[in-house]
Amino acid sequence: MPALTAAQALERVAPTRGNELLVHGAGRVTGGMIVQLGVSRCLRVMATAGPSSTARVIRYGAATVLDRRDPAWPAHARRASIDGEGPGLAINAAKGGELDGLSALRSKRPRNMSTLSGLLGTGEVAIQLGREYPLIEVAAALASATSGTAGGAVILPMT
Repeated sequence: MPALTAAQALERVAPTRGNELLVHGAGRVTGGMIVQLGVSRCLRVMATAGPSSTARVIRYGAATVLDRRDPAWPAHARRASIDGEGPGLAINAAKGGELDGLSALRSKRPRNMSTLSGLLGTGEVAIQLGREYPLIEVAAALASATSGTAGGAVILPMT
């Protein structure tokens, strides 16, 4: 679901000024996928993330990673952009502004899934995995996923 949501978010915005993309909340699963997909589409990606996610977001290919907790991050983003005015496009994947995962369920575009499957299969993009919970601990899994502290996608095996 995060990969498809990320792909659809990129489809909804068209690269503009300098092909620059800001991903707010890149330390989260969907945000990290947006960074990777943006880089795979040759966009210059700048991101916000917490300190514990910075190294991972850089590994995903972000040119600049700003501390999401710094109240001056918007000014830093403008200064770090190609033209000094800020990125031409932005996607919010931060907690409290998450992308609508239900929109991915409504998609009838199979090319998204085949493209994503190919990128995931070759390792060009990857999903950061967090903790695995047994199904009986679904409440704890949900709390971990929604708190933003899971460190990746929460896994609930159905067996």
